[in-house]
Amino acid sequence: PPPAPAMADGANADQRVGANYVSNESRELLPRYKLQQLLADVIPGEQLSPDVEQFLQEHADEFVENVTEFACRLAKHRKSKVLESRDIQLYLEKNWNIRVPGYGDDPRPQRSALGSDLHQARLKEVSLHQQQLAHPSPRSRRSTR
Repeated sequence: PPPAPAMADGANADQRVGANYVSNESRELLPRYKLQQLLADVIPGEQLSPDVEQFLQEHADEFVENVTEFACRLAKHRKSKVLESRDIQLYLEKNWNIRVPGYGDDPRPQRSALGSDLHQARLKEVSLHQQQLAHPSPRSRRSTR
């Protein structure tokens, strides 16, 4: 086969893996056929222009690079040389409000929003008192004669 074109970093556009070649498209994070498949699942019969495909591919690559870079900084901050799923989870949760359920360990346990029964009873009393202050009954008003 003819030599593969060289890229800016000195690597070949196609890299030899065993006896096979791996094409650029198979190394893409979001290949064209996957975009088309996703679009067909969401809006059957719709087509993306090549410019939109390229835009989505570039932004998907950029997103993954940003997530990975920041997660590596978090691992380094922990004084670890190993990137763990919790580093990625923490970045996604804090910066993008994305939680991936069932993947790795939760960085923090979920808190119960209800609280204890005693706390709930106190909240109910406060709410009733506030309602009484906002809308006093005619009997509770003092006469000013």
